Amino acid sequence: SADEVIEIDGYNYDSVDKDQITIVTDETQNVINIYYTKRNDLSYRVNYLEKGTDEVLEESKTVNGQTYLSEVTENAIDIFGYTALNTEETITVDVENNVINFYYTPRTDFKYTIHYAYHGQDNLYKAVLFNSYACFFILHHFFSTTF
Repeated sequence: SADEVIEIDGYNYDSVDKDQITIVTDETQNVINIYYTKRNDLSYRVNYLEKGTDEVLEESKTVNGQTYLSEVTENAIDIFGYTALNTEETITVDVENNVINFYYTPRTDFKYTIHYAYHGQDNLYKAVLFNSYACFFILHHFFSTTF
């Protein structure tokens, strides 16, 4: 009967096949089946961290509605200025502590070019180009300004 239901991690009680039985000499008839279903209300979190410091580089992502013992795979995201050490991770969803950590290191292969252009006597315009990313800084300072 439903009185025989026990808690099983990762599962929810579903039903029983009969509410009661009469005990008989044939043991195969002295059975109550209790049915459970896998929980599908679990979640996992994905973190994007700098290796060595565990500094958060991007906001973590939480994925809800996961089923107990299902396998989930996540891919690292691109973070400007960093390289992912692990590009794909797979976990098996458990009742708790479902976390995927992607670790990143700062990139050191950036190339840059500095172009100076003078516009007028008092203004200095400086453009810095990083690996096809352009950052333009317009500085209204005298030429002697330190960068």
